[in-house]
Amino acid sequence: MVPIAELRAEFRSRMAVDPDTDNSWEQALLSLDAATHYFWALALICYFVIDLATTLHALAIPGYSEANPLAVYLLAHYGAAGVIIGKLTVLGLAYTGWRRTPRPVAVAFPLGIATIGLLATVNNFIILLR
Repeated sequence: MVPIAELRAEFRSRMAVDPDTDNSWEQALLSLDAATHYFWALALICYFVIDLATTLHALAIPGYSEANPLAVYLLAHYGAAGVIIGKLTVLGLAYTGWRRTPRPVAVAFPLGIATIGLLATVNNFIILLR
């Protein structure tokens, strides 16, 4: 994990930030960047593990179907392994984007995947609890 002081120095050098100005927005971005590993953990848990488990569980119940057209295609042609590979591909692309994007903006990648995972998980639980 990179120390906040090091992140701040890198951010200031890239953004040419005047050290004498108010930096509350900078602090917020740096705090988000420092918490990136938590967002990746949340993304893996919600997007990959829980969403996948609840989706596969719902599909085993008669009357339930997948709403995502890409997932429908992968399920029809490759079964559950296709969906797993699809999710791993999305995670891999997000990770690549995260590695190639300057900090602190790169936090959008794990935060975005975590948000998608949370929304999908909540949606699946609502559907299963009906």
